[in-house]
Amino acid sequence: MDNKNLIPINIVVRKYKLPRKWLIAEVEAGRLPGLIAENSILFDESILTAELLKRTQSQRRKTLLGVQDER
Repeated sequence: MDNKNLIPINIVVRKYKLPRKWLIAEVEAGRLPGLIAENSILFDESILTAELLKRTQSQRRKTLLGVQDER
């Protein structure tokens, strides 16, 4: 993780239009990579975007195959 790529959760929420509570839950459950530092969560932007893209592609594939989401 390179410090210049670390962005706080509030920037992620605004930039990617993702719910703050969802991001926190995903990081705490270990499903999204994030650095929890006291009252803040930091993300490596390149790793986060790669993970979100992977999820989007996986979900699209499931939708095209007619597979139900198990969450």
